[in-house]
Amino acid sequence: MSHYDVFGNETERLISKLYATYIQFYKIKQDFVKKREAFVKVLSEQKGDVVVQIVNTEEEKKESVIVKEDDVEEKKETKSSSLFHKVALVTHPDKNPSCNPVYFQQAQKANEQGKFAKLVFLSRYLKVETPTHFTEEEVETLQKAIANKEKKIEHYQKTYPWLYASA
Repeated sequence: MSHYDVFGNETERLISKLYATYIQFYKIKQDFVKKREAFVKVLSEQKGDVVVQIVNTEEEKKESVIVKEDDVEEKKETKSSSLFHKVALVTHPDKNPSCNPVYFQQAQKANEQGKFAKLVFLSRYLKVETPTHFTEEEVETLQKAIANKEKKIEHYQKTYPWLYASA
């Protein structure tokens, strides 16, 4: 039994799982980039620059396809606009000059694209109050986002650079 089953109500558990999955994804993505650079370096030493260019091109193609699959979060009426306003108050460069403006840009982009899960993640990351209850559609959206991030994590861990570094 995980800690998600023990603590908090259903909404809190879902937000916690979403947050943990996103954090895990970003850490693995950073590791992947480092491992890919090391892998490409080894290949370039062994085979030459031509192989390195081919490997980079193939990896970029795979990543772009996954990003497209991951970003297919449908825009629906959710609590995203009120949540966006809460996040915007904390992250807007005019309201809070000490906050990194990248957070505001991410929140704005997530709101425009209807990415409710990304807004929920940002609100948790920035310690902004999140909704206490979600509709069934919002729960489904968050569960899909969790599943998509888990698929991306799995993908990164199956790539040649990751397997090479782990060997």
